Amino acid sequence: MIRRGFRTPNKVNPHYGFALMEVLAAFFIVSMMLLPIYTFITRSVVDTERACAEAFAISHLKSVMDILMFQVPLRCIQSGNPCTLSDSSGKYNELLNITTRKMFGDGFKVENKSHEYRGVGLIKDNSRGFVYYVQVKSIDLSDVPLKIDNKLFLPSQLTSANNGGKCVLMKKLIVEIRWSTIKKEDPLLCSNPRKLFLVAIKSDLES
Repeated sequence: MIRRGFRTPNKVNPHYGFALMEVLAAFFIVSMMLLPIYTFITRSVVDTERACAEAFAISHLKSVMDILMFQVPLRCIQSGNPCTLSDSSGKYNELLNITTRKMFGDGFKVENKSHEYRGVGLIKDNSRGFVYYVQVKSIDLSDVPLKIDNKLFLPSQLTSANNGGKCVLMKKLIVEIRWSTIKKEDPLLCSNPRKLFLVAIKSDLES
């Protein structure tokens, strides 16, 4: 006899539970939902890294040009691609040693002469791992006349010849920086490096 108010327990289904296919389907659905988020985050990180690399390149490019324009004397910048930094008098040897390392890092190439440097080298951004190639090209503007009080003067009329036999009062400076979007990759070995150029005219009208 069954008393009132007393309920018999339901029989447990021995086949009740999650099948393996159901679990895999659930994982697949969740993965498909998270995939766009992961892709967005990955792209954002990559874009941020590339933007920071370009910002570093622009900053260093400007720094190199500022040093050449305002710290290194015109007589110390010899023409060439890359240019050569030297001073026959020896007066600016210490200055060139410090500024060259700042512009071209520890990888700048030194000529056989102890105080003659090439305007080329590698700069490393240790915080992010990018490597930058820096090169300076210098062109003597020995044939460009100067206009003073409506009169034209050739450089040979205003200054004496340098060690190369040229009378130079102005130089065209072209600073190039290139880098790879892949960290720690040599920009000279990169198939598609990023490049930036900065051009300026440096003059010495007090010689």
